[in-house]
Amino acid sequence: MNDGIADVQVYLLGFATKLDVNILGAAEQKVVENSAKYPVDLVNGSTKKHTEYQRDENDTGKIS
Repeated sequence: MNDGIADVQVYLLGFATKLDVNILGAAEQKVVENSAKYPVDLVNGSTKKHTEYQRDENDTGKIS
């Protein structure tokens, strides 16, 4: 398993370098985007897609 993960990492680093992508910056941006799509108070412990979440009428954070 370690070898496979290392292979993917080496490939990703080469790909990102060739495309001039800042991997850490891209990862940080993705965390910000996911935090907005999947707020912890609303989705914690659930596997639903972000489009399936709604706040209840009282906005208590419960999934309706």
